[in-house]
Amino acid sequence: MIFLYINDNCSFCDEVQSGLQELVVSHRIRKIRDASELPEGIYIPAIQDDDQWFSGEQQIRDYLEQLKVTVREWRKFQSDSCYIDDDGEIC
Repeated sequence: MIFLYINDNCSFCDEVQSGLQELVVSHRIRKIRDASELPEGIYIPAIQDDDQWFSGEQQIRDYLEQLKVTVREWRKFQSDSCYIDDDGEIC
């Protein structure tokens, strides 16, 4: 399960939340007052994916980009439709 830790005073939090919603992945939002409620060295916004933590704009952007690739690949093989891969091969 993916958890997004945000607070009300964070414009980047809205962007991260929108990114997760656009990917249509299961996640939960946890509003917190400040980073003292997070593990040491982690600050708002923060993503917890199982036992991994991501915070800071670049780290979160990298995480969302990798998640996007993973979701796209996973969904490609989860339907009864035919697809053409990058090499032009079809199902």
